[in-house]
Amino acid sequence: MRRTSGVFCFFLLFLNHLYGQVGDGSISGRVLDSSGAAVVSAKIAVTNLNTNAVTSVLSGKDGDYTALDLPPGEYQVAAEALGFKKFEQRGITLQIADKLTVNVPLEVGSASETVSISADALQVRTEDAQTGEVITNKFIENLPQLNRDPLQLLRVSGNVQGDGSRATGGSDTRINGGRTSSIEYFIDGAPASSGRGHGVSNVTPNQDDVAEFKVVTNGISAEYGRISGGYVELVTKSGTNQYHGQLFEYLQNDAFNANSWYQNALGGAKTAFRQNDFGFTFGGPVTIPKLYKGKNRTFFYSDYRGFRFTQSGNLQVSSVPTTAERMGDFTNTTFNGTPTLLYDPNGPQVQGADGIWVRTQLLGGDGKHVPPNQISPVSAALLALEPLPNAAPISGSSSQGN
Repeated sequence: MRRTSGVFCFFLLFLNHLYGQVGDGSISGRVLDSSGAAVVSAKIAVTNLNTNAVTSVLSGKDGDYTALDLPPGEYQVAAEALGFKKFEQRGITLQIADKLTVNVPLEVGSASETVSISADALQVRTEDAQTGEVITNKFIENLPQLNRDPLQLLRVSGNVQGDGSRATGGSDTRINGGRTSSIEYFIDGAPASSGRGHGVSNVTPNQDDVAEFKVVTNGISAEYGRISGGYVELVTKSGTNQYHGQLFEYLQNDAFNANSWYQNALGGAKTAFRQNDFGFTFGGPVTIPKLYKGKNRTFFYSDYRGFRFTQSGNLQVSSVPTTAERMGDFTNTTFNGTPTLLYDPNGPQVQGADGIWVRTQLLGGDGKHVPPNQISPVSAALLALEPLPNAAPISGSSSQGN
């Protein structure tokens, strides 16, 4: 059994922004002077500190500004206006699909002076009533996941019931008590569920490819349909200005296991069992020596996962025909202490008082033998493939458990 999935992307061309993408967030606020009056046409620069990508906007007539389509990460908001000191606020953590409010207070002074603020306090979402819980990359990396499915971690969120398995037929995962098959999953803006049965595709990112995801439980926008109780939105990792990567190997091997109780009870040796789940991730700025430096401009991210599984068979207790039975001789055949009695399928029938028709002619004259001419050659060929008895049958039976 083998399953391999991988994504290897190099962004070597200029890319336009994708507007309205699920998973991206926004930062907005008002630019005010010390008297509380709005500052119009202030230059706002929102910088992603992981890539140094800058989103530039101007404040409107009421001092309002909004920076859209911001991927999750650490941000800085800077503002400049004529006659005011420059403003900088760092340490702004934007999580998946966040809509944060960062107001900008400007002080009168020279533009060569800078007022810096470190945003240590929790950022508050005031743009809408949406509530939910973000499962961060730290959660994903550190919590044990035997099947390595990051989406199953949604059960650590509040208002989630069930085992966390993906919403599909047979799943009992529910959000806010909603229907089990009506949870929508969005991956980098695209729905991952199918139309039939609302099942979720298995072709979703590897655990090591997920940056974070959010379980939205209340305040769902009208743009989301086919949802009962809540939905999940997930964003994958991307390259940054720093090279980052990891190697992983999850190993299971019979060398670390004792023999199973059942196998040991049947006198069998420990059987082979080997499972290897391995791969790597790597990302950073695109760099071509002497030709191109992609820092602050162009990035790549790649991942690979391989899966290898080997398991040999274990001993099983079954029932097979005896040598005599294979020849059509059922003289010694019993079940639960009762002897077998066979009737000719081609013989006459009579209808009993209960209305059921029954055979009356014993097969082979004594009900113990199948005539050779009535043994199917196909059955005989199949019986030749069955193993012969190699153990004593259960007491009271001629062949059960042999």
